[in-house]
Amino acid sequence: MSDPASITVSPGHSDDAKLIQAAINRSRKVMFAPGTYHIGATLVCGAGTELIGGKGVTIILTTPDINIVAAVGKSAVRISGIAFVQATQGKSASVGAVHFQNCTLCAVEDCIFTCMQWSGVLLNESDRCLVARNRFQDFQATLQDSADITIYNEAKNNVITDNECAGGADHGILIQDPYAGRIPTDNLVAHNEIRGHKAYGVAVYLPGVGGRDNSRNRIIANRINAISGSARGGAKGAGIYVVGSFAGGTVIVSNTVSNCCIETRIRTLVPAAIGINGVPAGPDQIIVSNNKIMGMVQGDGITISSSSGGAALADNTVELPPENNGSGPGGLALQGSGIYIHDSSNVSVARCNVSALGGGRAFFAYADDASQSSIDIDGGQYLSASASTVGLTGNGTNVLSGIRIVGITARNTGHTNYAIDLAGCDNTMLENNVAIAQGFDALRMSACRNTRIVGGSYSRRNTPRSPN
Repeated sequence: MSDPASITVSPGHSDDAKLIQAAINRSRKVMFAPGTYHIGATLVCGAGTELIGGKGVTIILTTPDINIVAAVGKSAVRISGIAFVQATQGKSASVGAVHFQNCTLCAVEDCIFTCMQWSGVLLNESDRCLVARNRFQDFQATLQDSADITIYNEAKNNVITDNECAGGADHGILIQDPYAGRIPTDNLVAHNEIRGHKAYGVAVYLPGVGGRDNSRNRIIANRINAISGSARGGAKGAGIYVVGSFAGGTVIVSNTVSNCCIETRIRTLVPAAIGINGVPAGPDQIIVSNNKIMGMVQGDGITISSSSGGAALADNTVELPPENNGSGPGGLALQGSGIYIHDSSNVSVARCNVSALGGGRAFFAYADDASQSSIDIDGGQYLSASASTVGLTGNGTNVLSGIRIVGITARNTGHTNYAIDLAGCDNTMLENNVAIAQGFDALRMSACRNTRIVGGSYSRRNTPRSPN
């Protein structure tokens, strides 16, 4: 007898797992009648399996430390329209409500994930899978690196789109090499709503094991909000966090990031709406463009830290509110700058509009533990209300060199600082800038060498002053 084209299952057993698994074994398409299904074992899918739910279909897992649905080495598995609930929490990581391992062309669509233990959807070394239009909520996970969606090991060419990620665990979406040298590449995370997580909204964590290379993951047009930074000692909190020697070619474009680092207390892991950390020279630069950042009461707008490979920033808008003044849980250490370049080189910043209305700078480059070179600021509007608007500073031992500031407008609306403030800089070009300060000189240079000023206007209290 040939297998039926589809089988419809109904709930009603103390453990519905055997009924559902028997249907999966007989037919590629299993339809779920409305109702609540209780299962105590993982549902294992073969190639081409479709599990199709709909309104009122819920599967509750009663056993901890296992996946709800899993496929290994299969293709064209599709899960849709099912509400997944985990009833009992366990202690094992690397499990998901849906776990695809070494799978291709699979999909998870229009599902709801509640109370997950570690991950809602886990794509482990899987290729060309789709995770779309799902909702993640009320995760109970306490395990490190728990996430609504996890792209793990050598997962590649996957698309994560139009999901509502509000699980509340460590991360909304995690792209991770777990220090195994197995790098996720060419994945697209786009048009997701991500909010209410404890560590990062989107984390791209690619340390590798020796060497450096591109991974070309793309983070595009997501909306990220309310990342607390309360996880793991209060050092995290970025809306988008990219780190590691294999993060080359990452693209961060057209995202809206707001109100992150709410409870962050220390600066060690670049607290910012968008944070780039530990990216070496050699691979393709990280691109950060057309993003909008607002409502950051702590931390920076965009931070590039300890990255000799730098980044290319263009056409970003950063608005730090007056509340970003060092009065939050992190104190003055978390008072933010609009754009902060720390111990990093090869950074270009073009046509960005940045305002810092609290206590920090609109733009700040600081050579603290390493000298910096090749910092290029080209065009854009920079405004601050208190600290120097555009500041580039060496610590006396480390210097900034190869600085180019061309065609910017820097305005300081307070009465206590400068519009452009250079200290410990070497080989600097200032060309055709407009700098305006209210109470101090528009331009100050201290312990600088080989500075060239061409054109521009430098005004104090709206009275033009010659840069010479």
